[in-house]
Amino acid sequence: AARGQSYLGRMHALYALAGLELLKPDHLITALGDDHPALREHALKLAEPFLADDPHGKLQKFVLALSRDVSPRVRFQLALTLGLAQLHGELPALLELFEADGKDPWMRAAVLNALSSQANAVFASYASSPRPVDALSVVALAAALRQGGNALDGIHKHQMAYLRNLA
Repeated sequence: AARGQSYLGRMHALYALAGLELLKPDHLITALGDDHPALREHALKLAEPFLADDPHGKLQKFVLALSRDVSPRVRFQLALTLGLAQLHGELPALLELFEADGKDPWMRAAVLNALSSQANAVFASYASSPRPVDALSVVALAAALRQGGNALDGIHKHQMAYLRNLA
């Protein structure tokens, strides 16, 4: 799965291993670092079942590193994967995706879906950020989370006070 000359051949090998239930996290780690973006995108999809049982976080580390991938399709798939997986340490990656690609409506929807259960952590992260925070972006994120459903219903008082101070 790692040595084929064609990215399609490497991708088909990964899916064949998955179908035979022989796919291992090490296969995916190799594919997540592949030169071809289509292979990285599909490796993210194939990694989803393995992420919940990754005791040392080795696979998660490689997955989260793709938040800075050059391919928008890989970053989009990452947002979708993180919406399913809920990884330890995913919040900085999701916020990075939102800041970099939040103007794209598909990416915005994928990131908001992934963030919808983490509103308190999102705004606590912004409130404690050592770097300057774009107040308009934070308020827009809060509005988008509110518009998408009940993501802000359980927000803590101090996070709500932070948002009010920004607005």
